[in-house]
Amino acid sequence: MGVAKNKVRAVNAKNHKQFAAATDSIPEGQPQVTPRPVGMGHPEFNFINGLMELQKSAARLDATIESLQKTVDETKSKVSRIEKTMYVATGIILVAFVVGGWMANSVKDVAMVYIKASIDAQQAKPAPPALPSQGKAKAAP
Repeated sequence: MGVAKNKVRAVNAKNHKQFAAATDSIPEGQPQVTPRPVGMGHPEFNFINGLMELQKSAARLDATIESLQKTVDETKSKVSRIEKTMYVATGIILVAFVVGGWMANSVKDVAMVYIKASIDAQQAKPAPPALPSQGKAKAAP
């Protein structure tokens, strides 16, 4: 491993020397100037302008995505609350049906007892005896 690192260092040093030699080879009579700024007349103006517009669009897309993510998170929390409310409401309705069924059954049992007692009372009552005057005609005085 150490030999490989030494070879890489040697290649890097050689490349550095070549780069230094290339920059030192500029004749002294030729002035070194900074490149002109990228403006309307620069050949790469359209390319750089396009990149800057893409950067603006990407920034707007990032803001839109963040806004959508926030909206989705809020919607998830609302749906979660509604889901919990539905579970609670279902439980309450089930309890109400069970209690209502029990109450209806109790009322039916009590009503059946009273109805049966009424029927038994009517059946136990003897028929009134026939009066002697009912089948015979009255004699004249």
